[in-house]
Order: sequence, then structure tokens, then C-alpha cells
Amino acid sequence: MINPLILPSPDRDERPFVAYVVLCLVLFVLNGVYDATINTTFESQSDDKNGATTLENMTVSDTSLLVLQNGETDEFEVSLDSNYSADGWVLIRIEALVQYSETTAADTACDTVSVELSLANGGGDAPENSIESGQANDCNDIMLWMDWPSVVDSDTDTVYPTAPLTAALSVELDVQSTIPFNDQDEDVQVEIVLTLSRMVA
Repeated sequence: MINPLILPSPDRDERPFVAYVVLCLVLFVLNGVYDATINTTFESQSDDKNGATTLENMTVSDTSLLVLQNGETDEFEVSLDSNYSADGWVLIRIEALVQYSETTAADTACDTVSVELSLANGGGDAPENSIESGQANDCNDIMLWMDWPSVVDSDTDTVYPTAPLTAALSVELDVQSTIPFNDQDEDVQVEIVLTLSRMVA
């Protein structure tokens, strides 16, 4: 009788090996998709001095509903702490949106809303373009902004504002009513959006 130890071994079950290969291929494909998704959130730029760099943009925003009495002024702020500047972020744009409507029944006159946008701390140069104050008496939206040059311009000598900083919006209400004592307050929706940029090698 032949010793079974020297007989050719039967075919092994290769299913675990095939499953392992398939799993490796799936992980490889998923890794490629993940990297592509991350890269699409950034804009590649060429910097002759430092080689290839990547522009990263980020927005920080907040909203609030201000309830103002006739003749009253209120302020809404969005602040950034020093962690942002420590990570290389600089401020390149501030946007402020003010929205309101006449909420008093039977009143045909819109109230007058006056707004001012300001930047405290942060340092840096004055904005390149800006509209920092506005007024509406027809219930139309009011948009204010401050703009600085793009950080991808390697020839610019712009000094950008950096955190810690505070963007503030001052809102004043002057009631205009066609019915005496019918309208003494107004709801004003405000929003501030800060756009930050940095170049990463």
C-alpha cells in the first residue's frame, strides 16, 4: 500500500485567496475615489517661487434675527480666534446680508433700515473694494462687503487681516407707518460670511 504522505495532494480550496485579492482591489479603488474627492475641493495654482502650491478656501458664517424697536440700534458680530491664523488662514472677503419685510398688517409703508459693516482687530491693509454702509426703505435686501486681492497673486504686497478678528454689523431701525401707533418694531434677518484663504505647498 502506498504511503498517503507521498501521494499528490488534492486541490486546495482557493476561495479564501480569491476573496483576499478581491478585497485588496476594492480597497485600492475606494482609496483612489477618496483622494479624488478631497482634491476637487481645492484649486491648484502655480507659484514660480515656491513650486506647485494649492489654494484652499474656507467660509465661516452665522445668522441672527434682530427684533428692533423704533429708533433702536443693535449689533451682530462674527469673531475668529487665533487658531485660524496659526493654521495659515487670512481673511480675503466679508459679506453681510440684511433682509426684512413689513410685518404689520394693513401698513403700506416699509420701515427704514440703516446698516454699517466694520472690521475690528485683524490688522492688515484696507480692503481693495468695499461697500460698508447702506440703507433701505422699500423692504429690499441690503448687501455690504469688503474685498481683498486674491492670495494667488504672487506679485501683491497686500497685508491681509488675520485672526483674532471680529466682523460687526450695526443695524438701526426707523419705523415708517401709515397708521399711527400701529407699527413700533421690526424683525431684521442678518447674516455675515467670512471667506478665508491660504496657500499650501
